[in-house]
Amino acid sequence: MGVIKLTGFNPEQKEALNNKYLLANGYLGVSGLLDEFDKNDFAHVKLSDNLVRKDESRYYLSVFNPLYTTVSVKGVILHPVNITPTSHVQSLNLDNGLFKRTTVYTVDDVDITIHSERFLDQKNRNFIVSKFICFTSGNIEIEINHGIDLEIDHLFKSDIMIDNISNSSEIILEGRILSSNKPLNMIYSFEKNFKHRNNNKKIKNQESYVIKAESKREYEIIKYIAVASEEKRSIEYLLRHIKKSRSLGYQKLL
Repeated sequence: MGVIKLTGFNPEQKEALNNKYLLANGYLGVSGLLDEFDKNDFAHVKLSDNLVRKDESRYYLSVFNPLYTTVSVKGVILHPVNITPTSHVQSLNLDNGLFKRTTVYTVDDVDITIHSERFLDQKNRNFIVSKFICFTSGNIEIEINHGIDLEIDHLFKSDIMIDNISNSSEIILEGRILSSNKPLNMIYSFEKNFKHRNNNKKIKNQESYVIKAESKREYEIIKYIAVASEEKRSIEYLLRHIKKSRSLGYQKLL
């Protein structure tokens, strides 16, 4: 089927492009062109088995976004609203469902490149796999923040209740979808190729690292994510599957 590709970034086209590059597997629907996008940028994770009625219309339920990842310099998030990208390329492989983006921001004459990839498991439909890489053209201090974004569309805030969030070897969110009385289980498991410690231990849903980035060195995070609203898809079940996925590794899952 080929590949669709876009070069350049126009903020006014965010909503249309999010729809065009939507990832879906029959259960999950994932939109959001850039990892630094949040609900205000139409970044959503939707569940096809949860229809919510609002003002005589029905919508697929949006849940928390486990792909949200930001890079900051001097307290400013690298985001098109804050800094116009120097360059941007994105693509979607229509055969294997792999979405890629590469965006370059320039700060103090240093190019900061963010490359990421993501795809949905087409067989075990509760799972998302993603790779996030950041590298710079010169030495500069950056902050990487990643995990589960708890901000969701205002339409659905009253539909979800969080029971517990823990962060030990992975971030685990347990909650309930009030409108359907179903569980909401999310697991954010990850591997990184750098040893910096989490500076954000009081916030269980995300981790943060301050890094004195070295020129051309790649800082990589591989994410193995599970989202489920079925009783039979318990935390224990999801953890077993993620463990198996991690043992196989990113490339074999693709």
